[in-house]
Amino acid sequence: MAQVPVQFQFLAKATQAQRKRVLAAIARSNAVVKPLFPNDPDRELARMFVVTGLKPSGAKLLLKKVLTSSNAVKFAEVQPARRLV
Repeated sequence: MAQVPVQFQFLAKATQAQRKRVLAAIARSNAVVKPLFPNDPDRELARMFVVTGLKPSGAKLLLKKVLTSSNAVKFAEVQPARRLV
């Protein structure tokens, strides 16, 4: 079954402790979380991440139980499929 990447962004007001809790919950799901724009000086872009290594059911559970329920997360969604031409 295909893996489903999930994108999310922390709120600017999220504390370090809140961010650590979200990242720890993602780590417990055996997924990999990486910055969407590593080393970008733009603070807005630096708060965006992508989670990989999840099956569709795992992505749905992560969205419901962790990301959309956290008051540290601005938005979370399955990464849209893109076809570059």
